[in-house]
Amino acid sequence: MKRLLFPLVVTTFIFTFGLLAVREASAAGAAGVDILPVASAITVGEQVTLTVVISNATTAVHGFQLQLGYDAAVLTPVAVKPKTNWIGANGRELVCAQPLVGGGQIGIACATTSASCLPGVRDSGAIVELVFAGVGEGSADISIDNATLTGVHLPVGTLNIITPTGATVTVGVPTTVGVARVATQSSNMWWLASMMGGLLVCWVAVVLIRRVNRRVWLLVAIATVTVGGVQVVMGSIPSTNPTDADLDGSGIVDATDLQLIADSWLCQTGDACYDADYDFNGNGVIELLDMTQVGNGACALDAMCVGVDGKSGSGVVPGDALRRVTLNHPAAVCNDGTPAVFYIRPAAETAFEDVWAFHFQGGGACSSQESCEVRYCGTEKYNNGKFSSAYAANTKQGDGIFSQAITNSLRSVNQVFVYYCSSDGWTGRNDDVTLVSDNGLYGTTYQFHGHDIISATFSALMNGETSDDGTVTIGRLDEATEVLVTGTSAGSGGVVHHLDFIAAMFPPTQTNVAGIIDAGTRPLPDDYSGAFAITLTETLLDRYHSGFLTATNGFLDQSCDAMTTPDDRWLCAQNAYVESNHLTTPFFIRMDLRDSLMKNDMVSLGASVPAVANAVRTRLNALTTIQTTAVESSTIGFTPGVYGPNCGQHVGLTDDDWYMTASITATNGTAVTLHDAIQSWLGGTYPGLADTHPASRSLCVEANDKLD
Repeated sequence: MKRLLFPLVVTTFIFTFGLLAVREASAAGAAGVDILPVASAITVGEQVTLTVVISNATTAVHGFQLQLGYDAAVLTPVAVKPKTNWIGANGRELVCAQPLVGGGQIGIACATTSASCLPGVRDSGAIVELVFAGVGEGSADISIDNATLTGVHLPVGTLNIITPTGATVTVGVPTTVGVARVATQSSNMWWLASMMGGLLVCWVAVVLIRRVNRRVWLLVAIATVTVGGVQVVMGSIPSTNPTDADLDGSGIVDATDLQLIADSWLCQTGDACYDADYDFNGNGVIELLDMTQVGNGACALDAMCVGVDGKSGSGVVPGDALRRVTLNHPAAVCNDGTPAVFYIRPAAETAFEDVWAFHFQGGGACSSQESCEVRYCGTEKYNNGKFSSAYAANTKQGDGIFSQAITNSLRSVNQVFVYYCSSDGWTGRNDDVTLVSDNGLYGTTYQFHGHDIISATFSALMNGETSDDGTVTIGRLDEATEVLVTGTSAGSGGVVHHLDFIAAMFPPTQTNVAGIIDAGTRPLPDDYSGAFAITLTETLLDRYHSGFLTATNGFLDQSCDAMTTPDDRWLCAQNAYVESNHLTTPFFIRMDLRDSLMKNDMVSLGASVPAVANAVRTRLNALTTIQTTAVESSTIGFTPGVYGPNCGQHVGLTDDDWYMTASITATNGTAVTLHDAIQSWLGGTYPGLADTHPASRSLCVEANDKLD
């Protein structure tokens, strides 16, 4: 308490002095926070210009909202003029709407628009001039009415975080906004008062932050910004789905959408002009926050990416092998709300019309705001092709199991490649999941629907489908006699958790279903010895309890989910555990003993490379006994196929070299490729091939960390 007494006394003195200064400097000020006190008389026709500057951008700036109050007896707004130098080389246009409000108020909404997600404006800042004309003689103030200043995807800059009692504010993107005063008549006491008030806010913040749980105070954070030297409390704005902001359905969030909101300004429930689709915050009136959401919709996710070149990408290599089909299902959507897609190639021979091969694309995942930013912006391995179908090519090249080479036994079957854009390991089934940054200052809302995409794809194909370009039609899946479900990396999780689910879609007397799980079988803690087994257990528990699966309503293997207690449910999130205990549909596993992705993760936790390789080998060999060791052993009537090269390669199924050239030498001296091992297993001959460490049987090709 003693440590707080001195700053309390000093700050109280300073603040009291500051209040007297404000009273002296703006005794004639209007209600609200004065930003342009005009001491000299305004005459009829004389113009006063207020310049609003959005600056200090460390992330892209996509729009802002400003509500001003003014003395209507003296001034009237006549123009809102965005500076043309803000358009920039990326072609994004700055649009400002100016719906007038009665009683001396004006609401101004400015947003950047473009036909594609391009980096927004930054560094030099956004500048808008507000021009007022005199309608009568006298002095006047321009003020921020009700202290309302909001922003869309503006950067975290110089700001204070405070927690006033009873505050309830949605955590969005805090902003830093500067408003340059063009009048010079105000006294220096104005600035002194502003500075003193700022000191008080800082002191209050220190006291409250020390007394309130950090997780709580971040959730009720209110940002304060400096406006003409005066601090103004400002609520942050939540993200919105860009598709929702496309009010006219043109496919682009643009000036037309902004103008629709402007034309409905202050329309309320019951008014003929009120449209609930424009009322994003559902408060019964079309006003400033709804404008903000439209501005926010102009490529909402793009605001996370600054100075990132080449972040857009299709995620597939264009070619003539398979053609795109767009799903028409409300839940089958990518992270950004765009409709999910898959690629098809009909059977090339009559004998294979009822044989199908599916593949769930890989591509990692993200489960936090930070990891999703990295992923979307393409600053590491993946780009925003894993978030959206907007960049998906119309056609896809066929590699690996989709290769049309004469040596590929699957070349003539019905082929379906399911595009991965849900970032959830194919398990999500939830709308509007908001991930908040570690510092609690901002968040972004995503759609996680991997499970729904899989379900909708199979449902759509039951009656056959035609490609978007109308050039090919694939037959009816409900007549299938053989269905092979495959997946690599993140896609392997889609296979593990959906294989029994998919098998249940078909009459068992008509259709044989089998799965191929590539690069997704990580050893369990039991496969290691010593302290690392404990470390891995704790790590897996922490990852499960991060809450991501709960937030996305993740779909896990149904029998594992049903037969596991809540305390042990984390095991169902481990592919290897489900494979060893709960998969009752035949499956084949390929897992490199030194898989680059898995190895790097385990080494970062403290494991040695030999320990990792030997643990993978132990896990693969253990799978051959599941008919007697699995939890559901009584319903398992097959021996899994296993293929464990020691080459340090991640992807196998969708790479020509690793699918049809690299090999493992069998005990009889035969070099067996992954292609040959799969065909042997499908034909009823069990191939149990796992190399040793160091490698003694693997014939490797040049390693590449190909994006599936």
